[in-house]
Amino acid sequence: MKNWIKDRLAWIDNNVNLIKGYNNIPSTITDRKGNFIIYPNPFSENLNVVYKVEFGENFTFTMFNIFGQKVYGSQIIRAAEDLYNYTFDKNILSNLAPGIYLLTISENGTITYHQKLIKN
Repeated sequence: MKNWIKDRLAWIDNNVNLIKGYNNIPSTITDRKGNFIIYPNPFSENLNVVYKVEFGENFTFTMFNIFGQKVYGSQIIRAAEDLYNYTFDKNILSNLAPGIYLLTISENGTITYHQKLIKN
């Protein structure tokens, strides 16, 4: 089953433009300070992002379905130097259909990270 999921995600990467205009989103953070940890993946009703910043930054978390429709958008979060844990709204996540989603994380208005997520 896991190989099927990997193959499907690879096919989606190569054949589906999930978000119009965002074809070259980096898959890893190499040019910014800090890291993101997104868990659990797959998720059902709970989803968290842990991230560290070295100075104040504005972060936005946005989730899209396989059709490129925005299904979740956080308000801009002002982060001071520290380790943060962002928890997604349980009520919204529980209403999402099972499937594949794309989470984008924007820093000061620029997409700096994306992650494919699976909803059980």
